[in-house]
Amino acid sequence: MREAAIYARVSSNEQANKDISIPAQLEKLHEYASKNNLMIVKKYIDDGISAKTADKRDEFLKMIAEAKKDPKPFDVILYHKGDRMFRNMYDAVVYKKLLREDRNIDLICVTQDIDTNTPHGMFAERMMDAVAEYFSANLSEEVMKGMNQQAKKGVALGEPPYGYSIDRETGKYKIYEPEAKVVRYIFKQYIKGNSLREIGVDLRANGVNLFGDSALLKVSKAIDNKGKHNDQKISWAPKTIRNTLSNEVYIGNYIWNDTQIENNHPAIIDKDQFELVQELLKRNKKSKKNASKDYLLKGLVTCMECEGNLSQLTQRYKPVGADKEQITRKLRCTRHVRFKDCYPNYWSMEEVEQGLVSYLKEIIRDKVDISTLQITKTNNNDLIKELNQLEQKYENFDNRFDKQMQAFEAGVIDLEQLQGYKERLKEEKEEIEDRIAELEDAINSTSTDHEGFKQQINRLIHTLENDDISLNKKKNILIQAISEIQLSKRQDLMKIIFKT
Repeated sequence: MREAAIYARVSSNEQANKDISIPAQLEKLHEYASKNNLMIVKKYIDDGISAKTADKRDEFLKMIAEAKKDPKPFDVILYHKGDRMFRNMYDAVVYKKLLREDRNIDLICVTQDIDTNTPHGMFAERMMDAVAEYFSANLSEEVMKGMNQQAKKGVALGEPPYGYSIDRETGKYKIYEPEAKVVRYIFKQYIKGNSLREIGVDLRANGVNLFGDSALLKVSKAIDNKGKHNDQKISWAPKTIRNTLSNEVYIGNYIWNDTQIENNHPAIIDKDQFELVQELLKRNKKSKKNASKDYLLKGLVTCMECEGNLSQLTQRYKPVGADKEQITRKLRCTRHVRFKDCYPNYWSMEEVEQGLVSYLKEIIRDKVDISTLQITKTNNNDLIKELNQLEQKYENFDNRFDKQMQAFEAGVIDLEQLQGYKERLKEEKEEIEDRIAELEDAINSTSTDHEGFKQQINRLIHTLENDDISLNKKKNILIQAISEIQLSKRQDLMKIIFKT
């Protein structure tokens, strides 16, 4: 009795077709083996594989590798139809030569009874291989056409992104609130000045307490071919945070290949907030590349005469009789440097920074008429969301300290480390208490837009004058309030344009 291996394959998009399902193929293969006195010794099954070439099918490649061994493990390979075994002419020619001529292993298609030892049989088999390749290519083209048509309607294709599920009525994305809360939190934290790494660390440490399991686990809204949900763990690496912040899906835009549809589905993030984050990402990326050249006003100051940017000029000099070098930082017109079509417009960096803070303080003291400025009050919905998140984080402080106490009692950390953690926790708690109070006042307040603007400027002054706050966070806060600072040395004038 000759020994046989059987090979079966079904692609993910063919699961519903009962005629070519794995059980249906196996039934036919076992039936053929029984009738033809063949003993099945090996089974190779690629379940849910849609690859058009053999190099993507694990079980197929395993079968070929074992067929090369000495002694050969089987004499015959049985398969259901030609397109189950080979999806293109190249694979058919290469692997049939290897198996039949090099290894003396017969290949038998149980639904296509062809005698390949005759010229007519060889020709018929080649034609069937060609037809299989044609149908495979044509099917791919038709599937792609169908997907393109669906995409033009804004219908979701594949697994929805984090923060969304699929609306079964419209086929479009709908907000999945457990994950959407995390997305909003990420955007808020980045706008506040936290780095990509800091946000990831925060989510890994506090995410579950703030948002539940959704903070670290992306729930699969699709079911695999075995009837299971393939949930994915999220590590929130900096790259993942950046991709989240850059994804236009969160402002309701749908993008698939060349298809782009605006306002296709409910937005998780408003467009103003999204655009601000894109600006911050761009600025922070440049700052990271040129960390030594970074400064508070980078990208904000422009020349009033030519409207070009002002850039930093660092000069080192050693005063007569001094032991150490001194450094001066100036701003100068970049068009003057590059094209000589404007004047230098030199400003002392310290002069501009101090002038900015002084002007902001005059606004707080009502020495500036702010009625001419375009100011809009922050949307209360955003304030309420931030308040809810902070209240949840505040409630978690005791749990966080209890865990550290347990670590101390278990000997994992010493008393000094425990006290240090307690102090840091106290500072963070006080900061959150202050912000909660501000939010509650803002939500309940009936103040005019001008009053809200003054509160924002007051916070900005506090941030700029606090030496313990990082440069990156200061820049983020500054960019939220100011879009441009125009300077003219000829007119001895500084003009600040606030964001509306």
